[in-house]
Amino acid sequence: MRPRFRFGLHGLSLAACVLFAANHSFDADASQPYDGWTSGEAIPLGVDVGPIGGTRDYEVKPLGTADAFGNGPYDLFLADRKLLPFRRFHTDGTPIYGQPLGFDIPSRSAALVTDLDSGLWAVYLSGTSLRLAKYDAKKRSFESTDVRGSSLPRGARSLAATRTPGGQLLAFFSVPDGEPYYPTDAHHHSPDFRPFDGAGIWRGGLPFSVLGGAKFEDGLALGQHQMKFPIFEKARDFQFSNPGITVVDFGPGRERDIIASDRHGTFFYYHNRSINSIDLDPAVFASDERGNALRHPGINPTPAALPSADSGQSDLLVGDTGLLWFYRFTGRFNEQGGPIYRPPNRVLVENPTMVLGALPVITAGDLDNDGLLDLVAGNDVGDIYFVRNIGSKTTPTFDVPQLVEAGGDVLKVNAGYGMIQGPGEARWGYTCPTLCDWNNDGLLDIIFNSIRADVTVLLHIPGSNPPAFEKPVELKCDSLELHLVWRTQPAVTNWGQNGRNCIVVNDENNHLRCFWRIDDYNVRRGDILRLTTGEPIQTHSKRVAGQLGRTKIQAIDWDGDGAIDLLCGTGRTAAIPGEGGYPEDVLEGDERHAAVLLLRNAGSNADPVFEYPKVLQHEGKAIDMGTHSCSPLAVDLGRGKLDLMVEMEQGVVLFFPREELSWPNVKRTDR
Repeated sequence: MRPRFRFGLHGLSLAACVLFAANHSFDADASQPYDGWTSGEAIPLGVDVGPIGGTRDYEVKPLGTADAFGNGPYDLFLADRKLLPFRRFHTDGTPIYGQPLGFDIPSRSAALVTDLDSGLWAVYLSGTSLRLAKYDAKKRSFESTDVRGSSLPRGARSLAATRTPGGQLLAFFSVPDGEPYYPTDAHHHSPDFRPFDGAGIWRGGLPFSVLGGAKFEDGLALGQHQMKFPIFEKARDFQFSNPGITVVDFGPGRERDIIASDRHGTFFYYHNRSINSIDLDPAVFASDERGNALRHPGINPTPAALPSADSGQSDLLVGDTGLLWFYRFTGRFNEQGGPIYRPPNRVLVENPTMVLGALPVITAGDLDNDGLLDLVAGNDVGDIYFVRNIGSKTTPTFDVPQLVEAGGDVLKVNAGYGMIQGPGEARWGYTCPTLCDWNNDGLLDIIFNSIRADVTVLLHIPGSNPPAFEKPVELKCDSLELHLVWRTQPAVTNWGQNGRNCIVVNDENNHLRCFWRIDDYNVRRGDILRLTTGEPIQTHSKRVAGQLGRTKIQAIDWDGDGAIDLLCGTGRTAAIPGEGGYPEDVLEGDERHAAVLLLRNAGSNADPVFEYPKVLQHEGKAIDMGTHSCSPLAVDLGRGKLDLMVEMEQGVVLFFPREELSWPNVKRTDR
C-alpha cells in the first residue's frame, strides 16, 4: 500500500544556475533573507497546517498518547522529550497538533500507562530494571519514584505496558537474539569485505528480535511478577530489529492486544486471550483493505495506539526515520484475524517546517514552468518529492511536498536483498536527484543516483500537472548500465557552452569524472577532473566498501567569474580531494562532520582545473551537518545573489544568506 500525496519538488539545473549567476551581482547591500526565514535555521512551509517530521531538535519516535491538557487522550509524547499538544482532527480523521513543547522523562525507553485513579505514569528501563515515574502536568515532567521492579532480560527494548481490570500491570518488550549481522572474516569498511558469496547469498547473519512479557501482580508497585521470555518457543519474531510495540484496544475481548513492528515496515498483531494476564496467539499480519500485509512506507516504524474519537478503538500513529504517519482502523479484521487499516496519511502540525524524510538530497528548478524555482528532494527511503514554490519571484513560499510519479505510479527506489550493506538495508533507497533539461526539450528532467548505484534518468512528461515523468531508465555507458559508487548526487552541466550535457559524478574508483550525453539514455565516459597540481580529485582516502560514494555535487558558477565551480557535500568520513583531504584527514575524532566544500574552477569551462577545496563557513564557523552526508544547493530565489541551502540528515533544509558565508582555504595534511 503506497500513500499518495500531491507535492512539489523543484531543482535548479546547472544551466539555470549559470544564468542566475551571470545576471545577478553579489553586492553587500542586498536585501535581507525572506520573511519568516531565519539565517542558519530550517525553512518553513507557506501553509497554516502541514506534515510533521524529524527536525534538528527531535526525531518523531512516539512513546504514546495521553490526555496531557484536558482535551482528550490524543496528546502525543515523543521519545526525544517533545510533547505535541492535540488541536483537532482533520475531516479524514488525521490528528492535527500544535508546535511541540518540551517535557522531561528519565529515559527514552519508556511506556506510558494511564490509571483512571492516579493519572499518567511512565514505566521505563534503567539498565535492565523497570522503574516508575509519575507525570507532573505543571512541570511537564515524569518524576522518578522509589519503585524499582525486577530486571528484564539483558538488552530488552521497545517497551509497552498496560493496566488490567484486576489491577495487574502487563509489560511487553523485545530482545535481540545476538546473531552477528556482518560476516566476521573482515570489517565491513575493509577492502577485504565480501558481503555475498558466489551465488549471491548474504554471507552474514539474519538476526531476529524476540518478544517477551512480564505480569506484575501488584500493578504499578512493580513487585511480584511472572516473566514470559520468550513468549513463543524457538521464536523468530522480528527480523533484524523490533522498533516498537504498542498495546491496542479493538473492543470487548480485544482490549489488551498488541501490535509490533519490524525494521522493514511489517506490522504484527497478537491477540491476547486473557483479560488479566499474557496469553498471546501467534502473530498475524495487520493488513490493508485488500487483505495484504501492511508495509510501512518508511524504515524502523514505531507504532503508538491512538484511540478513535468515534469508537475508542485503536488507530495508529507511526514514526519512522524521518516522518510521522496516521493509520485509521477500519473496524474490520482480515481472514487471519488481523486488523485492517486504511492507507496512511501524514500527521499534521500547525505552522509546519519543511520536512523531507531523513537524509534528504535537494535540487532546484522551475519544474512546473510558472517562472518560480521549486525544489525536488530524495531521501533515505527512496522517495522523490516535489515542493512547489507558491510565492513570487522575490519572495519564495513552499507548498506541502508531494510524491513524484514516474511511469504512472509513485516513484519508489528500494535496495532489495543484494545491495552493498546487505539485506538489512533492503528498504533503504537513498535517492539523490538533480534537475536538468537532459533532452533539451525545454522541460526539466531528473538525473538521479541511489542505493542501487545505477545513474538513472526520469524524462519529464509534457503537459503533466503536477509534473510527472516517464518510467525510470538506467543510463548506459559502453552498453552497460552506468553503475558507479552509491549514494552520490550527480551534477549536470553544459560547462556554460550551450552544448552537450555532462554528468559530473564519482566514478567506480571514487574519482570525480565527466560522463557526456550521447542521447536520452546513453553517455560517453569522459576525463577525470583534476586539481591545478594535476592530481585527480578523489573523495576518500582510506575508507572503502560502503563508505565510498556519498558525495553530493552541484556544478555552479559560485564566484561569478563565468567558470563552473563545484560545490560538494560530504559525510564525516570523506576526504576531498583524496589523501590528506577534508574532513576526515584534517579533523580529529568527534570534530569530524559532514561539510560543504567549494572546488573553484581556476581554469576555463573548456579546460576546467580546480583549486584545493575551501570549506564553506557560516558566520566564521564551518557548516557542521552531522555524520552521514549533506546536500548543498546554491540558488537565487529572488534576492539577486546565490544563497545557500543545505539539508540536514534529520530531514530539514537550512538556509544561509550569502553575506554571512565565507570560504577560507584548507591546509592539506600529510596523513
